[in-house]
Amino acid sequence: MKRFVLVVLIGFTWGALAQIGIHSHNDYAQPQPLHGALEANASSIEVDVILKDSILYVAHEFESIYSAKTLQSAYIEPLLRLVLNEDPRVRNLCLLIDIKTEAYQSLEAVIEATEALEPFTYPSKDSGMRLVISGNRPLPKDYSNYPNHIFFDCQEIDQTPIESWSKVAMISQSFRRFSNWNGEATLTKDHRKRLTSFIKKAKAYDKPVRLWAVPDTPKAWNWSVESGLDYINTDQPLRVREYLDGAN
Repeated sequence: MKRFVLVVLIGFTWGALAQIGIHSHNDYAQPQPLHGALEANASSIEVDVILKDSILYVAHEFESIYSAKTLQSAYIEPLLRLVLNEDPRVRNLCLLIDIKTEAYQSLEAVIEATEALEPFTYPSKDSGMRLVISGNRPLPKDYSNYPNHIFFDCQEIDQTPIESWSKVAMISQSFRRFSNWNGEATLTKDHRKRLTSFIKKAKAYDKPVRLWAVPDTPKAWNWSVESGLDYINTDQPLRVREYLDGAN
């Protein structure tokens, strides 16, 4: 399996700022889902989905389901239009689908919903989109049972068997597992050590590494670059793009 292009970041350099990706966290909650992230040149877009009555709704919990906001209407159909128009912003774009309902049945619904996109995804197309399943996922030992264009977000490095790693597209973990830093004060030496240790371990698997729940502040964006992460995880993709462009 070909892998994402990885950025090796040593220290805080302008070149690194130019290359680190933007991950639009909970993108569906943005004023302009998908399109705002693409305007910010985000390289990864996250969308939560809930399977209800055979329909995949874009929502974090059942209470926030809005009948007109489905995975199909908010993401699949507009992405299909963009790839048919050869929009360069969707080349190598990662669509991270975070499943909030039962893993196996929900994933079958995701595969059916994204069928029209398959010819435009990796590995069918070298520069195609990456469809990555996060949240509630099948057991790692079952990853190989799924189509070639379906990849997974690894959140359990030590529990993922060797034969399943070809289906892993990225490694993710919560920042809060290592630190309660607020993104404004100084990150303590102990917390920095914990984070560095995890990132170093994850990097050894040659996959892009992402942390969620990182404070969404300029100081934390700086730290994301310095730490060697492959994405700035943010709910403010346009602000991060302005920050990155302004630093170059």
